[in-house]
Amino acid sequence: MEQLKSKILSGILGIAIGDALGIPVKYTCRSDFQQSPLSTMTGNGLYDQPPGTWSECSSIPFCITEALTQGQWSSSLLLRNIAIAMIQWHNGQLWTPRGTAFEVGGIPPEILDRLQQGTPPAQCGEPSDRSSNSGMLTRVLPLAFCEPYLDFKDLIKRVHKVAAMINRHPRSQMACSFYVATAIALLNGQSPRNAYLESVQRVGELYEHSSYSEHLDNFLRLLRGNIIDLPESKIHSNGRSVETLEAALWCLYNSSSYEEAVLKAVNLGDDTNTTAGVTGGLAGLYYGAKDMSVDWIQKIARFYDILNLATRYAKTLESLDERVEVQV
Repeated sequence: MEQLKSKILSGILGIAIGDALGIPVKYTCRSDFQQSPLSTMTGNGLYDQPPGTWSECSSIPFCITEALTQGQWSSSLLLRNIAIAMIQWHNGQLWTPRGTAFEVGGIPPEILDRLQQGTPPAQCGEPSDRSSNSGMLTRVLPLAFCEPYLDFKDLIKRVHKVAAMINRHPRSQMACSFYVATAIALLNGQSPRNAYLESVQRVGELYEHSSYSEHLDNFLRLLRGNIIDLPESKIHSNGRSVETLEAALWCLYNSSSYEEAVLKAVNLGDDTNTTAGVTGGLAGLYYGAKDMSVDWIQKIARFYDILNLATRYAKTLESLDERVEVQV
């Protein structure tokens, strides 16, 4: 179980550290970072928060992990448990960094209202691609650890439904699937390049002959297999799901450590905490928590609670000795 716990911790802690690095400097222009790059974890800044404070980009993945620890794998039960956890978070009762829900802009209040009113969770998300935000990518990372216990197609259906709780546009759901598939490949020991190429092949084949095929044009740069080789000037960090997925893959491939990957993501500018959180989840899986700065770990809000969450999730997964046969 220790190895599994370490992988889970590396992924979710990787998100939180990247998120916390980017929060104080969110919306800073790339040109400003080119003159004075961020090199360490800071505080104050845009939201006047202490160093190590993470946002809803980390809170919601923690809530989803919390729901997964309950071991209820059918889509309906899983979505219900995630909805309950999200409402508790918004009320300041679960997975806030310092007692109150922080930086909640990624989840419009209308979505939380729908969840509280009993709307089916997968119908609560915004349908417009305008709201197809990249924060969904970090939120689905905990589902990658379910792959040994679920058929891949069934897992992707769950990814779609979890993504749809916040954004129902196919582009958001598809970006989340490519992200989870990349995470799975990294968990299985693939290099960043091979993990990227494997996700493109594995998920692309699922979408090619489905209702999602009409949206594949939005992923052409990704599907060509060369996104990681493009110059920085061609990489965008604007907070949209496809572009942020591209940026995270680019940062991971063009770095040689966890620290370098997340700092590279922050220094792309604009939606800094989301880009770094998305990158940090993948970089954490590849490099492991052992490669993370001790200083950053010591500063991160609620580290021991995050460790406990990883332990509980690992215990839940370890209790499953075969694929889970449940309705999708």
